[in-house]
Amino acid sequence: MTLLAACLVVSSCLFAFGIIGALLARASALALMISVQLILLGAGLNFAAFAAGHDDPAGIVLAVLAFVVAFAQVLLFGALLFAVLRNNDSISLRVINILRD
Repeated sequence: MTLLAACLVVSSCLFAFGIIGALLARASALALMISVQLILLGAGLNFAAFAAGHDDPAGIVLAVLAFVVAFAQVLLFGALLFAVLRNNDSISLRVINILRD
């Protein structure tokens, strides 16, 4: 198995675990955030693997962009969860949904 194929297998597994986790995380906001992070990590690894396989720097730029977006999402979503946790005793998605009304 070549390095490109191995990276694509790992990328596909990360993406699939993220999708499955996002579908199963109905009550936990933290689990949903981790699932979205796995999806972004899988996509970024896919960009980087194809860029390395084809000697194209544009894929590396897209991978770095995906990682920067994932990092920004962690910061913003973490701050949001912290604010909800300060006002309530839970970070359940049901509690956050009640706050919408």
